[in-house]
Amino acid sequence: MDEHVHLSRFITGGKAPSLKMRPRDRLSALVVIANPQGLDNQSFGGRDLGQIKVDEEWRRAEASLQSIAVEKLFAPERASLANLISKLRGRREGFDILYLVCHGALVGDEPLLWLEDKNGAIDRVSGEKLVGS
Repeated sequence: MDEHVHLSRFITGGKAPSLKMRPRDRLSALVVIANPQGLDNQSFGGRDLGQIKVDEEWRRAEASLQSIAVEKLFAPERASLANLISKLRGRREGFDILYLVCHGALVGDEPLLWLEDKNGAIDRVSGEKLVGS
């Protein structure tokens, strides 16, 4: 959302900017795991979505991010767009890594993410809304 934020996905055809990473022990990560209520009753594109196993995903993230300072955003706190943006903006130094676990889909040309609303229910957030926040 500014010139200091690099995404893990680049559009082909251009030259990707070179990244100079800090040492691993000086990196920070925000781990967000969205598991909204009602996923077990949802299907999309002919596939059942099902609940996300938060504990398993957290163990996977924790193992992957060893020696990196980690902040968490998942139950009992809501993995909502508002809380995600608040965490990203609230850290003065920012985060080097956003580790996001949620259901998602590409509908036409629009990516959608299944995050949580303030009550824990499904909030389908467009990629455009996320980036614009």
